[in-house]
Order: sequence, then structure tokens, then C-alpha cells
Amino acid sequence: MPPAAVAAFSAAPAASDGARLAVVGYPAYGLPTRLSTLSPAHVDPIRLSTASDRVEFHGEVRHGNSGSPLLDDAGNVLGIVHATIDTPKVFRATGKRIVDIGVAVSWSAVMRFLAIHSVTPILASGEQPALDPEALHAKSRRFVAQIGCWR
Repeated sequence: MPPAAVAAFSAAPAASDGARLAVVGYPAYGLPTRLSTLSPAHVDPIRLSTASDRVEFHGEVRHGNSGSPLLDDAGNVLGIVHATIDTPKVFRATGKRIVDIGVAVSWSAVMRFLAIHSVTPILASGEQPALDPEALHAKSRRFVAQIGCWR
């Protein structure tokens, strides 16, 4: 079923937005998937307000999460999941094992991209209540869709 709603973006990430985040997407755990999953995430709050094009966050990112929204606890988009840290590469270079670090296109980079292409995003207005994980996942199902390439 296609999404019936459009996502709202956070008006501007604030220091408090890092407390509880989520990634909603269609990660493949070895098998094709038909249902979205919600994975909890968090980030050091100061990182969300970066002017950088990337923001690293703590959370499980798997194949199929690329393009997924990084959501605040009210279900507003804070970034777009792009990748995960290459653990083997980091380990070879540093001897440290890095797990569950995702990389998202930052809110500021998304806003610049939309502006360049004359797209006006919907911005969340006012203070919004935090949703429990089940309600957050239900809200996201209205605007998150699976897109796949099949050969």
C-alpha cells in the first residue's frame, strides 16, 4: 500500500531532539521484507544542529535502511539515512570495533537540497508530544514506502 501522507520535517533540530530517535525502513535480514521496522536510535544532541552534510548517530542500520527517515520522537524527519560505518575498515585502521553507528544526510543538507530544487518542505509547527514506539511506527507507515530494484 503506498503512503497516504507526506512527512513533516522538524522545524529546526534542537539540542533536546537527540534524546530519542528512530529509523523506519525496510532492512533485509537475509530475506526480502514486506513490512517496515522501527529501530531506536540516538545522537549527541549538538550533532543534529550541524551545518555539515552528514550526522553520525547510534542505531542499527542494515541493508534496506538507506533512504529511511531519521525521526525525532514526534515522528518528524531530522535526516535521511545514508550508510553505516564500515566496521572492518575502521578495525583494520584503528584496531577498534565500531558497531551500530549510522550516517544520515543532515537536516541542514536536506533543507539546502530542497531549496536548490525549489521544493518547500512541510515543517512541524509548535511543540509536539513524544510518541511511544508503537504510535511512532504507526505514524511513519503513512509516509514511508519501500522502493526496491529487482533484476
